[in-house]
Amino acid sequence: MDVLNKLKEKIDSFQLNERALKTLSKIKNVESDDDLFPKFLKGYSRDEIIFKPKQQVLELYNFTGFDLSVLTIIGIYINDIEKKWSDNLKPIGYFEYQTDINGEYINDYFEIEDPKYSS
Repeated sequence: MDVLNKLKEKIDSFQLNERALKTLSKIKNVESDDDLFPKFLKGYSRDEIIFKPKQQVLELYNFTGFDLSVLTIIGIYINDIEKKWSDNLKPIGYFEYQTDINGEYINDYFEIEDPKYSS
């Protein structure tokens, strides 16, 4: 258990949730919706979406052999006006922020799975 605690302390020291949220804040700080990639937010306005840390996962990833990476997952939500979801937040997608075991950025991925309007 001591090894897990040391690993958790190391990962916590990288402040990955904060770094991922800082990356996502750029979406809310663009000058206009026209500056975003077309249909990036799939019908939602920047003011509707809420970002909330969800989980962190250790992965063995095949970069140059099997390397350990940390995947920080931020949930993307909107206010749940129907009051069906816990915390009154309806999940609509996620953001993955991937780093190596030393906190160095590898990749990120943004996905809205539940568009505002069905086609």
